[in-house]
Amino acid sequence: MDYNQERAIVWDCEKTICKYYHHVDLGEFDEAVALFTSDVLWEVLGVKLRSREILLKGLHGSLADGTIRHIVTNTLVNVVDENNADVKFYLSIYYTQGIRIENNDGPLPFVGPHRIMDQGDTMIRTEQGWRISYRWGRPIFRRNINQPIQLETWAGNAPTDMQ
Repeated sequence: MDYNQERAIVWDCEKTICKYYHHVDLGEFDEAVALFTSDVLWEVLGVKLRSREILLKGLHGSLADGTIRHIVTNTLVNVVDENNADVKFYLSIYYTQGIRIENNDGPLPFVGPHRIMDQGDTMIRTEQGWRISYRWGRPIFRRNINQPIQLETWAGNAPTDMQ
């Protein structure tokens, strides 16, 4: 593989990650989960989800009533070969529960990031483009360490066949 091929893969993988978070931030959950493989394994904050369908239910169940924004930084793409890549990045998350920015007059109160994560994706090239087949994440910094976030609450209340 030459330099230009590798650079194109890096660009495509980074773009896929940015598209995912942009869709989630806007509440476009169907578009967001379409960027995963159908058999995705998603392991973040101790919550394990398998499949696009379950991930979609998790996004609706945990984020639909609030405002969230994700800031992706320090992205490193390791191109394994022309069809596989591993990606690592830092993720800062800002979240306000119970208020949709679209329904608010003016900005939301700001108290800093809710958490900062070490995050990673395994990506594969499909006929539809680059897709995430495995996502992992672990918190490095977290506000209110002992208070569960919406995703953890949703997962704790989900039927066991959802995970």
